[in-house]
Parts: sequence; C-alpha cells; structure tokens
Amino acid sequence: LWSWGEPYARFYAVYPQVTTSYSKLTLAPSTNTSTPYVNIEVEPGVQDQKDLMTACSGHVHYSVQGTAPRTDLDFRHALTAIKFAVGQNLSINKTISKVEIRNALSKGKYTLSDKFDGTGTKWENLSDAKTFKLEGLAVSTNQNPNAVLTGNDGDNYTFYMIPQELTGKNITVYVEFTDGSKIESTLKGSWLA
Repeated sequence: LWSWGEPYARFYAVYPQVTTSYSKLTLAPSTNTSTPYVNIEVEPGVQDQKDLMTACSGHVHYSVQGTAPRTDLDFRHALTAIKFAVGQNLSINKTISKVEIRNALSKGKYTLSDKFDGTGTKWENLSDAKTFKLEGLAVSTNQNPNAVLTGNDGDNYTFYMIPQELTGKNITVYVEFTDGSKIESTLKGSWLA
C-alpha cells in the first residue's frame, strides 16, 4: 500500500518473464540495493532466442491521499535485432540454407534505466564468444534489392544479439547455399539496442 510518509516509488519490468524453466535470464538478487539488472545468455539457436525488453516508471509520486497514482511502463528493446536482406549488388540466384553469426559475445549484464525515458542503461561484463545458427532454411536470393530474407514478420528468423563492438573483433557472418557454395564476411561497426 502507498504510504503518505513515503510518497515516492519506482517500478521496473522485464520481458520475458523470468521463471525457473528459463535459465538464460536471471534477475539481480533481492539483496541488490542499486538499480536492478539482469544477466542474460543468448541462445545459440536463433529460433530459441528471446527478445529482452525492459521498462522503468521513473519517479511515481503519491500526491493525492487515498488515490493511487498512475504508473506507466514504456518497454524498450535491450538487444539488437538482426535481419538479413538482399544487397544492392547481389546478382546470384541461389537458395540460402543456413546463416551463422560467428564469434559474437553471448553473455552480459544489463543494468536497467531508472528513468521513464529509458536513458542510462548499461551493458557490461560481456563474454563467451559463440556461433549463432539459423538452419533449415530455403530462402531465395532472387528478390528485389533490400527485400528482407530473414527476420520477416512471423518467420522467427531474427537474430537477437547483445549490443557490442564489431570492428576488430573477428565477428563474421557465414551464409551457406543449397548448392554447397558459401559467403563469409567480417563485420564492422557496432550493434546498438
């Protein structure tokens, strides 16, 4: 219950729901006295990955005695959603059977914002480079430039990755086609939430 003597509160929320059956996401312990955080491990199989979304109400003020204040939670994405599309210079007519992101970091600690606008979040303790796989595809490259190949609505082919620096980290994308040919490319830049 709201207390007139302590009229301020802050509310936090995390998606997906943290349960004992999903061990890849853990909340800060109840003994934590600073801003809440979660530890996450990204699943290696793309179709098993979950998007991480968080929210904070900011300061909520109990200003009318006997009337609970309105508390809004505006969820924001914490991970990078990666989709693949047909490039401007792609002149091959093939069918993609597998896409991998290799050597990307899979574990990290995400500190939530304590503000409604979502500012002040922080990723740290990134570790455990892994390969992330999207297999069993039959996606044709014979489409218009910029047509999304993986990560269309409802296809469950979006990579959800921890935001991280790519340049100089030897993180690569590997694409395999049904005819056995392949493309591999080293990534540059950075992934943002």
